[in-house]
Parts: sequence; C-alpha cells; structure tokens
Amino acid sequence: HRLLRTFGDLKKAFGDRRISVAREITKKFEEVVRGNISEMIDHFTKNRIRGEFVLVIAGRAGRGG
Repeated sequence: HRLLRTFGDLKKAFGDRRISVAREITKKFEEVVRGNISEMIDHFTKNRIRGEFVLVIAGRAGRGG
C-alpha cells in the first residue's frame, strides 16, 4: 500500500518525527493515530489499511526565531 511507502519516504526525508494520521475524517469510522513515523509503520503493518488518510507532520524542532 502507498501509505507504508510514504511513511518510509517521510522517515528518510525528515527523520523519525511526530506524526498524526487521520483516517476517514468526518465519516462514521473516523480515527486518529498519533506517534512517531516508525510507530505508524509498525501500527499500519499490523492493522488493515483502508480509507482516505490525512498526514500531519511535526515541524523541525529547535528552530526558534
């Protein structure tokens, strides 16, 4: 599934950042899972991937201005 491949690409590009994965937003079976990218890879490897997803990735830490 493209979602697992996307998590792998994100981890390579950004490191193991915090991420929220929302599934089926505004629908009966809405679900939000939070953790770091490696935890999401583990979660979605063990659980069936279905529906539409929105990914929200934490910004880079330590960049105050």
